[in-house]
Amino acid sequence: MVSYPSRNPFPAQSTASTEPMRDPALLEWARRTPTAPLPAVRRLTALCDDYMRSFDERPRGALAWVYGMNGSGKTHAAMYARARNAAMGSGAPVQLYVKLQDIDFVEAYRKLMSQVDRGQLHELSLRYLGAVAGDEVWHDYDEQAAAAIRSAVRQRPETLRTMFETHVVESGAVLQAQASEMAQVTSARAVVQFQRALAFLDRPALSDAAYAWLCGQTVDDAKMRALGVTEPIADDLMCQYGLQLLCTMVTRAGQPFVLVLDQGEKYLLEENHLVTRNAGFIQELAEAIPRRNGMLVLLTTPTAWAEVQPDLRQRFAPDTVRVDPLTPPEAELVVRVYLRKARDDQSDSMEPFTAAAVKDLVHRSGGNIRALLQMGWACFQHANHTRAEIGTELVEQVPRLPPPLGHLEAAKLMDEALYAAGLDVGMLRDGEPRPAFAVPSATHPSWIIRVTDAVFIDDEAEQAIELLRARRKDAAGVRQVLVIAGYASPDVLDVLRAAASEVLVADDPDAFKARARTLANTIADGFRPAHSLADLESRELGQSIQELALKLDRLQSSRRSELAELRHEIGAALQGGTGAPNWSALRHEIEVRIARERTERAASEVRQFLAHRAESWRATRTRMLLTAGALGLAALPLLLSLMTGFRPPISAVIAGSVLALAAAAIVVLSRTVVGERARRYSQPLSSRADIEDAARRLPPHRKALRDPDALVRLAAAMTRLPETEVVAALAAEPVDIVRQVLARQLAASDTVEVDVPAIDGRIRDGVKEFACLLDRSPSRMPSLNPWIQAVTTATSEQLRILAALRLRQDPAFGSRWLEDAPADAGPDDTVILRVLGLGPDGARDPLAKAFDDGLTASAVRTEPESALRQAAHLVSPFDPAGLGTWDFLGVIPEVDSLYLFLEQAAFIRGSAA
Repeated sequence: MVSYPSRNPFPAQSTASTEPMRDPALLEWARRTPTAPLPAVRRLTALCDDYMRSFDERPRGALAWVYGMNGSGKTHAAMYARARNAAMGSGAPVQLYVKLQDIDFVEAYRKLMSQVDRGQLHELSLRYLGAVAGDEVWHDYDEQAAAAIRSAVRQRPETLRTMFETHVVESGAVLQAQASEMAQVTSARAVVQFQRALAFLDRPALSDAAYAWLCGQTVDDAKMRALGVTEPIADDLMCQYGLQLLCTMVTRAGQPFVLVLDQGEKYLLEENHLVTRNAGFIQELAEAIPRRNGMLVLLTTPTAWAEVQPDLRQRFAPDTVRVDPLTPPEAELVVRVYLRKARDDQSDSMEPFTAAAVKDLVHRSGGNIRALLQMGWACFQHANHTRAEIGTELVEQVPRLPPPLGHLEAAKLMDEALYAAGLDVGMLRDGEPRPAFAVPSATHPSWIIRVTDAVFIDDEAEQAIELLRARRKDAAGVRQVLVIAGYASPDVLDVLRAAASEVLVADDPDAFKARARTLANTIADGFRPAHSLADLESRELGQSIQELALKLDRLQSSRRSELAELRHEIGAALQGGTGAPNWSALRHEIEVRIARERTERAASEVRQFLAHRAESWRATRTRMLLTAGALGLAALPLLLSLMTGFRPPISAVIAGSVLALAAAAIVVLSRTVVGERARRYSQPLSSRADIEDAARRLPPHRKALRDPDALVRLAAAMTRLPETEVVAALAAEPVDIVRQVLARQLAASDTVEVDVPAIDGRIRDGVKEFACLLDRSPSRMPSLNPWIQAVTTATSEQLRILAALRLRQDPAFGSRWLEDAPADAGPDDTVILRVLGLGPDGARDPLAKAFDDGLTASAVRTEPESALRQAAHLVSPFDPAGLGTWDFLGVIPEVDSLYLFLEQAAFIRGSAA
């Protein structure tokens, strides 16, 4: 008698809920939903457990990237890990979860923030402020008093108000410290808005509006003005700031924070192509969330994992979870777990399923757990009324889910990819029933690509291997590729990969298209001529440094013309008679041009790098050949005398022999060095990412700051070096990309001296990258003095403005203004200082208020338009003299905001005129 549970143990749809669940719902889900301890489940729960354990002991945050095909169990694994976290009671983390739907993140942000209700958000805000207050007390008193305050506010957040009222802690100092900390995860402008909105959570009349604004919801203009916020959370950057701030609040309040982004491929990819901007957004979160001691979990398909930039993969690399198709033993485990739950006992029996039926389910489902469970449900429904054993016969009657990708469909997709890569392709006719492609022809193939059905068991794997071996007997050295349609058991993939050059599994049409395209491009690259040294010298890459400088001068002249054109367009819009001036349209045009200019400058830096390498290579090769020639010529008289019968002294013979041997050795050595360097110089470097990847791959002994090759110097600059060496190298380095990396290393040091006059002098000498020493966040600058000194004494206008921008970000500076006028200050500098709240009237200046709260005509009514335009010129991203062209600075977003503000002020002033 076959044992049957009282109900169908499998879900009909087998899809995890797409709705976010609060902790009680997660616990209920885990109670009623079976979970098999598959490798991906164990790996993800181990990463979460490690994060929870280390939260208090060694705060460092965590990452996890889970990737697998649709239906492979990624969402289920994430829900199970979240349920385990929720079961920790008072130590449970704040967990946010969302399924991304498209490349716009704003709607996802709204769903995420709404999972934290208003009361909880208010409590977190108070507890966060209490933690900051504890830090302030610790600075003034001791750790014991600070711990007491933190503990009291964590247990009863409302006590913080009493502490402020009784002056146990000074509210002003605490709010300034909070703003300083918030500035590390948001922009200076955003800090003000978030801090104001959080403060109004405690005001009944505006708490709903404050909560709605923080959640990215629509708030009417009147309530926004009452809150003191100037714009809604309606773009990815503000959403990023909101999530980073929430993570900071939660973790500083003493709770772990877990953010789960599901279906990440829908945000990262559009039509299977990477959306670079969105990948950058994920990179920012991946750096910021762990830095604030939170955990970010990203769930995607393998295509998304493969398409993102190497830097992003490397960021997650130690903490990836690959969800493979089920093996037969894993499928048996899944079936047993579901049957045990339905029987409500601890039996490990698979009845009514046979082992052969389960293996057939794996084969027909492609190892996809969702399809396997759905097909298991259908099998049980068919057999339940007869109570018969479920064997392979019944499994074969159930439709495959999803419909498999057959070998003909896989062959068609492979053929399209080869054609798109511009390859000549022949078809092999060797008696085999399955398609086989030969590149470039069937008679003389360099690559053979065979397509076969699903590979499930060892004998089928052996058949696939025999196909490859049979052809190899006739074509030694031919590279073999095996395309498997539908499914390949993980148990035999390693065996297949040992027999073939490449194995592709066509388990999903979209993912396989991407893999086929990559393979076809790789094959095509092999048929294109390699970049020889002659090629390098004949291309634009090989132009001399002098030619490049001339080209850059012409480019700068062009940028000035474009800036003049932009000014003209603004003026034309002001004088147009068809309607009111439209600042929004002009702002958009300016932003588009800024992005275009930055892209062109980045490309110019790459061209400069490559041109310098080509020049240094020619010089190195010429120097070695001339040295060998000189030694050979020195030995020539001795050789001629011997040939004519003259017997020179023994010392001359020895000297001539040494010279000849040295010349021969240099020739041999030069051939070796030339070959090694030729390979290095022939690398196809087309972007900054390519250049930096190539530098990282250089072995340690190849990294030296004095090497003539810029790539070697860049590799050295990316390692930790003594500060004196970095300063000397930065002053002498001719290549922009290398200088920028050196400057970042110098700025990251906490021990290097910030000598403002020396920095000012270096900038006057043309090494503007030394400005990085003043381009630090307030938390990393030991005091305000270097900034104040730079604003008041520096002769470089750019350095003064940079220091002013950074000075403004430090809440400790408050609304104080500078008593000493800046050196050589003119009206243009004065306008910028006033905008930044550093003028005689401080933050009360109408320009400063307008910069914080929004620009109106009354704020600039008395300002000369020419002064506003000249001030904008100083921070222009177009003019070579503008601070906005220093793209390597971390403060560039604030520079752009200042430039746009000044352009808008000039626009409004011109409209009034």
